[in-house]
Amino acid sequence: MEPSPKTFEEIGKLCGAWSYLEMQSEATLWGILKIDQELGEVFTWKMGMRERWQMICREAKKRLPTEDHETLKAINKLVEVAMRDRNIVVHGLIHAKVVLPYKPPKGSPLAGGLAGPHSFDRIPCWSIYMGEAAAKSFEVSTFAVITIRENIMKISGKVQAFNNAHSYTETTEVNDSIESGWPLPL
Repeated sequence: MEPSPKTFEEIGKLCGAWSYLEMQSEATLWGILKIDQELGEVFTWKMGMRERWQMICREAKKRLPTEDHETLKAINKLVEVAMRDRNIVVHGLIHAKVVLPYKPPKGSPLAGGLAGPHSFDRIPCWSIYMGEAAAKSFEVSTFAVITIRENIMKISGKVQAFNNAHSYTETTEVNDSIESGWPLPL
């Protein structure tokens, strides 16, 4: 039954894949702008993925050959689709409508849900409350999450190949300092 533990595990993997795509996109933008980590971090510090790709495409048009600009525009279209799908999973509220008996069976643990399999008036869905998908619902499934993650990974591969071909390797370096005593319970 969804959402299953496997679905939640895959959501975690999806988030990791998205982070990698963000890092590759950062390298693309910094490479096009010819800026290093110090300036790049200041420049992209609160820039979301949509804004990064808008700038990548705008600056590529001015600074790169037409073929490269067209390649990046095509990647941007894929990023837009993946971003929408990722946002549904990461930001959507999961809800369903369970059919309850008129009178719960004696001894039924209502606080934890009814024992046994559930019958649904409405299957578990990610429901969206803002943005382009507002007022829409999407069925929760492990398959959907895996598909979105795999799409993100394919896009990351395209961005990485572009970066490698252009020697765009500058990204935020990993700090050797590791925070201790984290997180603190509230």
